Amino acid sequence: MKIIFYVTIVLTVLFGISAQTTYATVGGPTVVYDLKYDTKTNSIYYTEQSDSGKGCPPELKAISLATNATKVIYGCDDETPDSQYGSQTFTERIRSFTEKFTPLQTVYLKNNKINVSVDVVNVEKIEDSWVIRTHFIARVSQGTLNKANIPFAGCSEGQPLVVDGYRIPGVEDKLVLLFSRKSDCSEGGYIGESVYVVSGVNLLNEEGPYAYKMQSPLIPHEGSLVVYAKKYPVDNSTFPQQYSAQDKYLLPLLIVSAVFIFLLGIWIGRMGKKGI
Repeated sequence: MKIIFYVTIVLTVLFGISAQTTYATVGGPTVVYDLKYDTKTNSIYYTEQSDSGKGCPPELKAISLATNATKVIYGCDDETPDSQYGSQTFTERIRSFTEKFTPLQTVYLKNNKINVSVDVVNVEKIEDSWVIRTHFIARVSQGTLNKANIPFAGCSEGQPLVVDGYRIPGVEDKLVLLFSRKSDCSEGGYIGESVYVVSGVNLLNEEGPYAYKMQSPLIPHEGSLVVYAKKYPVDNSTFPQQYSAQDKYLLPLLIVSAVFIFLLGIWIGRMGKKGI
């Protein structure tokens, strides 16, 4: 009975560690807010707050309109003299840095003939049944002309994508889009938000709804779009199954290990009896 008890404990630990390291990650939502434009650097600045478990304060990021490259201005790993005081200090530093920048104004996407369609590209699964995440491509168009193809990740094929649009003051041919969706299926799925710049657009409608982006997940409003995937092309070469190679042999390995430990326990028990 003692042997069975110990084997049970070992199995519990093994499967517990496997589940924590492979299938589950301590997570939380990632939201974007306070989008602004700086004419000197010709860049879009935004604050990103991730509650993914690392305990990071808000980060300030910037997208260059010239190159579309994104960089971190103030990041989670920055070593600063007052980082010990937590997120409030980081928030104050970010506000001080961006206070003279111009806030972005939301636009009515439909009134400007901006449309977003979503295709499913690839579904990542474990053991061909458990969906980890789904890879999509958002096709942004104005009228009949395609303007951008934006790859992004989400949880399930049927989940909605909420899209918000922002005008850039003084920039006539570019549009900022904010995507909000469940970014993967970990722990049931958490909201993930990301920012993109689309070029070659012509914003026809000058007015925009009052919809200030708070430090919380995007709420659909009059100017935003709520989109569901309609097509389901599969291209495994574009987004490889990241988990399949790693996890394919995990369960058999655990079973073999458990059987070995069980037999080892029986052998040790018999040897102990012989010694007595």
